[in-house]
Amino acid sequence: MKRAQHSRGVVLVTVLIFLIVITLFSVSMFRSSTTNLRATGNMQARQEAVHAATVAVEQTLSSDLFAQQPAAVASSPVEVDLNGDGTPDYTARISLQCLRTAPVGGNNCASTQFPAPDGSMIEVSGCVETDWNIRAEITDPATGTEVGVNQGIAQQSVSAPAACPPRQ
Repeated sequence: MKRAQHSRGVVLVTVLIFLIVITLFSVSMFRSSTTNLRATGNMQARQEAVHAATVAVEQTLSSDLFAQQPAAVASSPVEVDLNGDGTPDYTARISLQCLRTAPVGGNNCASTQFPAPDGSMIEVSGCVETDWNIRAEITDPATGTEVGVNQGIAQQSVSAPAACPPRQ
């Protein structure tokens, strides 16, 4: 009889140890899944912000204001509605940097030729090609995600911006 009572005590201790191990394992798995869920949520928030910044750059490039007065574009933020509900989800800050300009010829450009000192002719075009770097920066107020997207573009226009260096 003594042996049976002793066996029950050993079984009880063994079961309690297994119960503690299983509980610790469950808590560890719960924490691991919570961490993975946070990481996935952060990646999703970042990808959404990158998409919003890309949409803001595309909206800027397709606007009439950029075609006519590129420098004026940077003064106003671009609101982006990703889900189509009519409410802006993100507001992008646009910055423009004129990298270089170069004269170009073409059918719609007025050009004139001048004699050079060596006797050859120099053509001066009425059009210029301007290379721009457009940057959209977005901060998501809900998650604190900060993203910046750069896009380069070459644009032809009648005149070059005043503070843009010539292409070399």
